[in-house]
Amino acid sequence: MQQHRHHHSLGDGLRLNSRVHLIAYEAAQLTDPPAAIRRALNLLSIKHRLGADEFGGLVEFEEARPVIDEGCGQGWLSIHLTATFGLNSTDFDGRFKWVAERAELWRRIASDPLAHVEWADASVPDPLAALAAVFEWAAFLDFGPGMPSRLPVIVEDRHLGGFMLSPLPSAADEHVRLRELSCAAFEAREAGIEVSEDGAGTFATHAATAWDLVHFLQDGLRVAATIAGPVPCFMGADA
Repeated sequence: MQQHRHHHSLGDGLRLNSRVHLIAYEAAQLTDPPAAIRRALNLLSIKHRLGADEFGGLVEFEEARPVIDEGCGQGWLSIHLTATFGLNSTDFDGRFKWVAERAELWRRIASDPLAHVEWADASVPDPLAALAAVFEWAAFLDFGPGMPSRLPVIVEDRHLGGFMLSPLPSAADEHVRLRELSCAAFEAREAGIEVSEDGAGTFATHAATAWDLVHFLQDGLRVAATIAGPVPCFMGADA
């Protein structure tokens, strides 16, 4: 019996984010782009080679799911937007406030990203991911609850400890931790949650299902923290 893990890749539930791709193409045609745009294009050549971008700004889910309210998506769109702009240390209420206070900025960027280039500032770790998040949030501002969303919202395992009700034990080594997180992501897919992963502890899902995915990944961390030795995780098998 051969064990294997399920990994999503471009073409398996994901498609090209045509709007972000168009802006990247138009930026590349500029004869004298501003420094921020040049930086974004340089990062594009390194981080966003087509077929290699697991769930960054150039891709989105093929299936759209509605953003209903804070518990089912709106809050996670805010969290994702702040993360793409490098704001990871502030508590959730602080992140929600930061996003809400900049509503006009998001609309300006979405209306003309090549004129309003804050999404590509030096402080932004991944400009194309930030641009995709801005497009999605600006659309939500106009549409409101119920907006169909295809944006892959990032959930990183290093952030899951903040959701735990008690401190996470430190017994699990890196291999076991990543294996059990991958098992948990598989179980989430079996439950109908669309999940993409990079194999290194970063996951993406719809905003509407991000909280559900967090619960599955938390369970994976709990299992990993209690394993004393290698335990196989069977996720389908080939004879």
